[in-house]
Amino acid sequence: MKISSTIISKAIAKNGRYHQSVKAMEECGELTQAVSKLLTDGENKQNKKHLTEEIADVYIILDELRIMYNVDSNEIQEVIIKKLDRLEKRLDAI
Repeated sequence: MKISSTIISKAIAKNGRYHQSVKAMEECGELTQAVSKLLTDGENKQNKKHLTEEIADVYIILDELRIMYNVDSNEIQEVIIKKLDRLEKRLDAI
């Protein structure tokens, strides 16, 4: 994903770390609601579009969190690899 760090830095500078952290929680909640709606109402064009928008919002806010809390992208990638490896081992064991 290509996300503009310039725009993200502006958002953090304007709104502050606390506000953007709260916004991160809200965006994750909205994604949860979009997934729930898809599961209960089915996959239709409107629900899928809403899900796509909420996924995009969460991608953006995750990058804001990474920047605000000085989390290294390489460390995130290492953890992702470990978690995917663990998942694969569990799936292979089934």
